[in-house]
Amino acid sequence: MDYNIIDKGELVLNPRGATHSKTCINVRLNMREFLDFMRNSGIQFGGDATPLSHKDPMDFCNTLGRCTTKYS
Repeated sequence: MDYNIIDKGELVLNPRGATHSKTCINVRLNMREFLDFMRNSGIQFGGDATPLSHKDPMDFCNTLGRCTTKYS
């Protein structure tokens, strides 16, 4: 995958309002690869990710507002 925006030091905002930096993305990618390896080895984990809640869009907007205020 191409992470040019993150490589430039920018923050990435997910739909739940959490920000991701280069360090955070690397940790998440390592965990994703590890869990993929474990699933391919036959180990079962929990189900799908939790669906977006009614609070998530509000968290996204609040975080976006804080980021635009801080970095503008």
